[in-house]
Amino acid sequence: MIFVLLPCYNEEENLPDLLRAIRSLGPGVSVVAVDDGSEDGTPGILEEAARRWGIVVLRHPRNLGLRDALLTLFGWAADNSAEDDLLVTMDADGTHDPGLIPGLAEACLGGADVAIASRYVRGGGQVGVPALRRALSRGLSHLARAILGLEVRDVSSGYRCYRAGCVRLLMSQEDFPESRGFEIQLEILARLSRAGCRVIEVPAVVHYERKRGKSKLRVWRTVLSYARLLILLSLRR
Repeated sequence: MIFVLLPCYNEEENLPDLLRAIRSLGPGVSVVAVDDGSEDGTPGILEEAARRWGIVVLRHPRNLGLRDALLTLFGWAADNSAEDDLLVTMDADGTHDPGLIPGLAEACLGGADVAIASRYVRGGGQVGVPALRRALSRGLSHLARAILGLEVRDVSSGYRCYRAGCVRLLMSQEDFPESRGFEIQLEILARLSRAGCRVIEVPAVVHYERKRGKSKLRVWRTVLSYARLLILLSLRR
């Protein structure tokens, strides 16, 4: 089985098309979504999808952020997935193409522990991203590789496929990744790489122009959070 784990916060404009696209991949792909305290029509859309298609819906009574959304999803997956199942995380805002899921799954079936949909390998790219955000994202990747010794080019991509065993390994750590915001993707990657998990990258084109609604990323706050995390991880290393 492939379980698609979706953190959702105020995604009423993007969810219907995304859920239909995931469902079109076939019966071997299931959706587990967490409504992270949405204040729009997201809960109703998820409830309808649960009735019609049997997706699993988890709920937070208030918005707790990406870390807690992933913690809830990974906790569910650790308890409900088989050892050879695959777990895909992706954004629910329409920027990630569900058509890439089979390729990510194939990479894990071919021997990877984690497969990342990467904008920065040959064949990858991004459309509709402001120049400043593109520069900051690439700079982050270069810094992470230099400071932490990571061989991954797209360290901030949240579109990933994990072997279920890797997620159980992550959940077994007493100090589950501490980062609260988007930088948690780098912390998860650093922890799994340090644990010996094999990570590969699959080319992906991310279409930010397809996103409807307001962006939840605050650029300079995120930059500072990544900077603090890099310092902390380098000291631990």
